[in-house]
Amino acid sequence: MKKALLYCGIALLTAVLPGCKEMKDDIDTLKRPYPTGITLLQSEITVLNGSTLKVPFRVNPSNYIVQAEDLRLDAIRSQITKASYVTTIPECSLVGVTPYKNQAGETCEGQWIAEIEILDGAYYGDIDFTLVLNYTDADNRRVALTSATFGNLNTRIKLTGDMVDIDVSPAVSYVELNNTPIATSVRLLPCAISEGSATKFDMEDAIVDSCKLGGEFAGYFFLTDKDNATWTMEPIGLDFPKPDEAFVPVDINIYLTDRNDTTNHVLKTALVKVYQTRCIAPAITLKVSDYAEITEANKTLDIEMGEIMAAVGVTSELFQQVRPPLGFTLTKQFMHENGTSARTLFRQSLKYKDDKGTTSPEAMYLQLIFFAPLDTEDIGSYYISLNTLYSRTLDPQPTIAANIKIPVIVTE
Repeated sequence: MKKALLYCGIALLTAVLPGCKEMKDDIDTLKRPYPTGITLLQSEITVLNGSTLKVPFRVNPSNYIVQAEDLRLDAIRSQITKASYVTTIPECSLVGVTPYKNQAGETCEGQWIAEIEILDGAYYGDIDFTLVLNYTDADNRRVALTSATFGNLNTRIKLTGDMVDIDVSPAVSYVELNNTPIATSVRLLPCAISEGSATKFDMEDAIVDSCKLGGEFAGYFFLTDKDNATWTMEPIGLDFPKPDEAFVPVDINIYLTDRNDTTNHVLKTALVKVYQTRCIAPAITLKVSDYAEITEANKTLDIEMGEIMAAVGVTSELFQQVRPPLGFTLTKQFMHENGTSARTLFRQSLKYKDDKGTTSPEAMYLQLIFFAPLDTEDIGSYYISLNTLYSRTLDPQPTIAANIKIPVIVTE
C-alpha cells in the first residue's frame, strides 16, 4: 500500500512540475519592464557633414535597458541638396547607443545617448527624425515604439577654398585718364558646393576674419571695407610705383573661418595686376614714296594691337574672368609730335582677325585706310592717340582706362 502511494505521489509531481515552470516563466515575463514612451531631449540640431553627433533621449520606464540593435533612426521628412546625381545613400545612420552620464560621470537611469553618423559629402540637409525602439511584448510579439517627439537635424557643409571666390578684375588701371585714382571693387562670392551642383555655398556659414593686401607693392594701395564682403582697393598717390614696368602685382588675401567649425580656416587669394594708364607702343614708319599715290595695293595698313593692348592689361584673361561682361569704347586721333592736330591722311578702324569679337583681344588690329597721298611736306614725327575704356556695369569707375600712343615717323 505504501509503495502504491509513493508511486502515485511521484506521478503527480511529474505532471505538476512542467506547469509550475510555465507559470514561473509567465510571471517573469510580466515582471520584465516594457517601454511605454521615448522622448528626445534635443530637438534642434545643426552639425557638419562627416561628423558624429550625440542626441540625448529618455525612455519610460526608467529601468528599461535599451539595446543598440533594437533602436533605429526614422527620417520622417528629408530635404537633401545633393552634390550630383548619384546612387541614393542614407544621409545619416544610427551607429550606437550608450547610457547618459552626468558631469560627475554617474549614469542617469532612464537616459541614453543615440550616436548618429552624418554622411560625408557636399550637400545641405534638413531632416526631421524620430527614434523607433523595437521590443518583444508579453505575447512574444515584436512591436515598435516611436518617440512622441521628433528632432530637426540641419546638416551643413565644411567650408573649402573651392566654395567661395574673389570677384575682382585680374587687370586694372592705376588712375583714370584725368589722373583720378581708380577704386577697384573686390567682392567675396559663393560658388557651387561641388562640381556640377546648382547649389551655392551659404555665405552665412563663413566668417570673414579680414581682407588684406599682400606682395611687394601692397603699401602703395589701401583697402576700404564696405560690408565685410565687399571692399575697394585704391592707390594712395598718383605716381605709379614702378615707372619702368607695365604693371605691378598686388595680392588680395581674404581670411575666412568656418562658422560651424571654428578650427577650419580658409585663405582665399586673388592676384590683381595694376597697369600704368599711359603706354607708348613701338613706332611705325611711313615712306612718302610708298604712299605718294593711293592705290588698292597701299590703301590700307594693319597695325597689330594684341601686344599693345596687353601692355595696358587688355588680354583674354581680362575678358574670361571679369563679371559681368565688359563695355568698351575707343577714341582715335592723329597728332603732330607737339600735340597739335595733323593733316587728315587716313581713317582708323579697330578690327579683329577672326570672328571671336571682343573675346580675343590678341586678334585685335588697327586698320589705317588711306584716302590722301603723302607729300614731302608731311615728313616728320607724329603719333596716333588711342583712348581705351573698359568698365564693369557694377563698378562706378572704369576697370581699364588707358591712353596708347603709337609713334608714326614719315620719311622720304
